[in-house]
Amino acid sequence: MKKKKSATGRRVVCLGLCALLLCAAFLSLSGCSRGDEESDAPEGYVAYGDEAVDGFLFYVPIGWTTYSDGRVRRAYVSPADRSSVSAVAVTSLLSPADYFDATRAETEAAFSGFVLLEERADERDGKAVFSVRFSGETGGGSYTVCQTVFEMDGTHLAVLTCQASNDPVRGRDQSRYEQHAGDFADIAACFRVTGSPGQAAPIVFSGEASDGMKIACDKRILGCVLYVPADWEVLYADGAVCARAGDGTNVGLLRIVNREAESILDYVRGLKEEYIARWGADNVTADMTDPAPETRGEITLYRFGLSLTRDG
Repeated sequence: MKKKKSATGRRVVCLGLCALLLCAAFLSLSGCSRGDEESDAPEGYVAYGDEAVDGFLFYVPIGWTTYSDGRVRRAYVSPADRSSVSAVAVTSLLSPADYFDATRAETEAAFSGFVLLEERADERDGKAVFSVRFSGETGGGSYTVCQTVFEMDGTHLAVLTCQASNDPVRGRDQSRYEQHAGDFADIAACFRVTGSPGQAAPIVFSGEASDGMKIACDKRILGCVLYVPADWEVLYADGAVCARAGDGTNVGLLRIVNREAESILDYVRGLKEEYIARWGADNVTADMTDPAPETRGEITLYRFGLSLTRDG
């Protein structure tokens, strides 16, 4: 794997946590070099998930937004660039190649104009691996998808999937897929099956919430306490919590490493630029005034407004 720093975008505070199929051009499963002798993570990457629960090691570029949807580990580049990857262990007695054949009809139904571009059978650490790359249209867009299925323990398979748009990036002579094909290849090259899927330990919070509410996270997770309606689903990721109602309404908290030492106002302006790049200036409005900070206990708050119009 080529050593490099990951080019990442900014992250949005609240995630619209509904998953996509994900993709990449990683049919060539090359070796994975390490960036730090004291760490298993490649240079510019970070481990995501829980190896004891997942049964695999999964690395994503530093700065990508990560979250979990049930047992599925997911990551995407930024709010403006939804190029993404996912990994999950599934129960199956099939071989990796047979698993793709068994799920192909479902995949073709999800992607109109499905075209199988490449497939390859391989081995890694003495276990079978099967990779495919295909293109198709879904959700009103054209995508390239690559999926690699790894043999685990005879009763489970690990499925690594990546997806990126074939539409050209504004201001560039390349698509999102072409932009991130190298990242996807690195992610696939460094993916390792390490055992069998385990059982996740439940998250238990201390303290009480008012009637009709529950605690979604406490100071152990993000340094603050978040209360949400009791019937909302709560999803946890490394440095992020999102709660959502049945109609898709959601609220989230995300911990951000401010490596560029930018101001909060500059960060929000960057989010606006990313939204405009993705959805167009006519669909994005923002209150970019510089508010006075508000103090609440140990937390300093800044309030900004970003509004997005999609599909009318």
